[in-house]
Amino acid sequence: SDPSLPIQESSYDLGFTETFGFALSQDEKVLYIFGFSLNGTKQLQVLDISRTESPKLLSSIDLNQKTSPTNTVELSPDGRILYLGFTNGMLMIDVQIPAQPALFGYNYFENEKQALKFTQDGKFFYAVSAAGVKAFDITSQYIFFMRYTDFKIGGSYPVPLEVLELNKNLK
Repeated sequence: SDPSLPIQESSYDLGFTETFGFALSQDEKVLYIFGFSLNGTKQLQVLDISRTESPKLLSSIDLNQKTSPTNTVELSPDGRILYLGFTNGMLMIDVQIPAQPALFGYNYFENEKQALKFTQDGKFFYAVSAAGVKAFDITSQYIFFMRYTDFKIGGSYPVPLEVLELNKNLK
């Protein structure tokens, strides 16, 4: 096997006109792909890739967020929450059961196009935009106390996060 000459094992048509990004589960058996579907909606597709030669669709969710998506698709280090970036925040999806993803939260960041990354230990995530860098402490596991019935697709819902002031430590 020559790494400079990869061999295609399979192909799967997503039915997208554009992709924004993807995330791979830690066990490398599930792929989460975010893009524009052929019918013009923003869509998350969840694929079972446990058999490389024959990927299959586990589930999909049409998202009607009014704001534009970014290229951020991040899976929390514990693999339970998928974060999809939008120009004014991030949509949070419970993916503990990949075949049954559940929309349940939206964290609003006013007028910022952001890229998000988690620390390896899962205690913080960083949001980077033209406005600067913000660090968020997520050790309180706040997200699992929200009720699914409180969330309506397409809305913006502030979620309490402790914002750390990075500049205070730099002075």
